[in-house]
Amino acid sequence: QVTEDAAQNGWQVISDTSWEGYEDIPTWVMQGYATIFSEAQEQFAAQGLISPTHVFMQAGVGSLAASATGFYSALLGGDRPKTVVVEPDKAACLFRSQEIGDGKPHSFSGDLDTIMAGLACGDPNPLAWDILRDTADFFVKCPDYVAAKGMRIYGVPLDGDPPIISGESGAVTLGALM
Repeated sequence: QVTEDAAQNGWQVISDTSWEGYEDIPTWVMQGYATIFSEAQEQFAAQGLISPTHVFMQAGVGSLAASATGFYSALLGGDRPKTVVVEPDKAACLFRSQEIGDGKPHSFSGDLDTIMAGLACGDPNPLAWDILRDTADFFVKCPDYVAAKGMRIYGVPLDGDPPIISGESGAVTLGALM
C-alpha cells in the first residue's frame, strides 16, 4: 500500500482522495481543482455569459466533480448550473452511493474493468461525496461505448470546429450528453 511505502521511505502522499486521518492534502488538491472553474468562469464573463446552464463532469473518486459543483454552488447559490456526474457503469461508486440514499459514500464492488482507466475507482472520496451529495443534480453511469462515442465526436467534429484529442475518461461526458 502506498501509505506504508511512504511511511517507510519518509515520503508524503499527495492524493485527491481522502481517508480517516488524511483529509488536509485532498482538500487542498480539490481547492486547486477549483482554479479550472474560476478560469473558465472568467472566460464566460468575457463573453458576456453569467455561467453555463449545465456542467457534465466525469468522476472516479469524485474530487474533480465535487470541485466543480462546489465552485458553482459557492459562486451562484441556487442559480448554479445543473450538474451531471458521469461514471463508468463498471465503476459507479458515486451513482451507487446516491442510489442507496443514506447520505454515506459506498464502494462499488467488481473488477472495475472499463476503458475509462482514469475513472476506474471503486471507492468514493468521502470529502467529495459530502459535497456531491448536496450539490450534484444527476448521477449517470455509462458503458464503455459511450466514452468511445465521445472520443469519435471530439476527433471528427463538425465542419469548422477544431478536432480535440481526448481519452476515454475525458470524452465520456460528451458521449453521455449525445
